[in-house]
Amino acid sequence: MKNALLQSHVGLAACGAASAAPVAYDIDPEHTYPSFEADHMGMSMWRGRFNKTSGKVTMDRAAGTGTVEIAIETASIDFGHAKLAENMLAPDQLDAKKYPTITYKGKLGRFVKARRRR
Repeated sequence: MKNALLQSHVGLAACGAASAAPVAYDIDPEHTYPSFEADHMGMSMWRGRFNKTSGKVTMDRAAGTGTVEIAIETASIDFGHAKLAENMLAPDQLDAKKYPTITYKGKLGRFVKARRRR
């Protein structure tokens, strides 16, 4: 999984009022599933996702910046193949017992201004 591409479909639940000040959104765990692809010995591509996440996205629309912080429960890995998931949780792979949470932190920038509908 060293070369895995981590992507996420992020569901957001507002926890702040829209204004010129930064607004924080809680990640909706019912609609957020970080997904990935992992090369399997150059012969195939395994695709999977993590089923349990939490976190927050903060956006400052006036400044065009923001941050994202996502916590992922390592043991929630899902390939649709139970034995493969079990192998990925082992000490020589993700080592879920030692590292029960994967954390992603990032910065957002260069927002595209939305046009208002008339």
